[in-house]
Amino acid sequence: MNYFPVDSLRSITEAAGAYPEFSMFGELPCWALYVRHVKGLTLKNIKLSYLNPDFRTACIFDDVNTLALNGFSVKDYKNLPVIILNNTKGYKATRLMLPVSESKAVRMQK
Repeated sequence: MNYFPVDSLRSITEAAGAYPEFSMFGELPCWALYVRHVKGLTLKNIKLSYLNPDFRTACIFDDVNTLALNGFSVKDYKNLPVIILNNTKGYKATRLMLPVSESKAVRMQK
């Protein structure tokens, strides 16, 4: 099984016609949410945590247009960043609960 590090998001296969089984892509570069090619996403009152520490980032939002996180909580982290916004436009967060400051926990990249 392949592992895709954060700097290789472009290498993750597109499989639009197939059901997204967990084994289709290999090990993705995040432990909770990998969201790609979405327009108009709102996540409300989401709480993320894990049983065992994981070296990967918690969430990656890749090619998302208009993302709202409201009451979004990530309790645990082993490495920073906690959330990666790759090619994401229209990001808005309210009541964000992260283990470190938002400026340290959220990374915007193109």
